[in-house]
Amino acid sequence: MTGNKANGQWDLEAAAAAAADEADLVPFAFAYKGSAYSIPAMKQWPAKVLAALREGDMATALTELLGPDSYAALTEAGLTVGELETLFDKVASVSGLGSLPNSSAPARPVSTRR
Repeated sequence: MTGNKANGQWDLEAAAAAAADEADLVPFAFAYKGSAYSIPAMKQWPAKVLAALREGDMATALTELLGPDSYAALTEAGLTVGELETLFDKVASVSGLGSLPNSSAPARPVSTRR
């Protein structure tokens, strides 16, 4: 893999772009309740997606991958936690990640009433 030198330094962005051009990065396309969605190829994911997945925060990860409007459309269409886990399991297997951690339970609201 080569990269351009910017100001005498190796240019990570240019090297990654060159590697992406050489690779066959295919988005993961899926449909939910009649609407089409697409998740970028894993090598194009923002690094913060991996941190969200490691913490079991699939909602944040999917928002980052799809964008807030598409994620809102999925949730408004009735996406369940089970469906979200199934989606990420499939994306992980297609991307070669293996299995992802289970999502954490939602935080319980704290009552301020006595």
